[in-house]
Amino acid sequence: MYRNQRLHIGMCVWMEVSNVSLPPCITQDVSSPSCITKDVYSPPCITQAVSSPPRITQNVSSPPCITQDVSSPPCITQDVSSPPCITQDVSSPPCITQAVSSPPRITQNVSSPPCITQDVSSPPCIT
Repeated sequence: MYRNQRLHIGMCVWMEVSNVSLPPCITQDVSSPSCITKDVYSPPCITQAVSSPPRITQNVSSPPCITQDVSSPPCITQDVSSPPCITQDVSSPPCITQAVSSPPRITQNVSSPPCITQDVSSPPCIT
């Protein structure tokens, strides 16, 4: 009877072997998760989309271009250097001094006090 049981055990082993031959078929189903793993490869495609923020970082590098716009206030400082041009206008009172040199000619006419009145108009030039 042990032999018959061994035959049954052998048949059970045979059934187990046939069942073992089925898991490779399940392994083929397990190979389909590798197809799902190919879908998992698609997130690296999303990672390429994540690599697009460095492109946005290139847009972030545009504020240094704005920093170049910040370097334009020295250009405004060049506009601030225009008051020395006004200082050149302040140098125009020597031109009024040339007008002051004209009173000797007016001094011949004795009407030179109005010329002194012209010298009174020169302090606004100093202002």
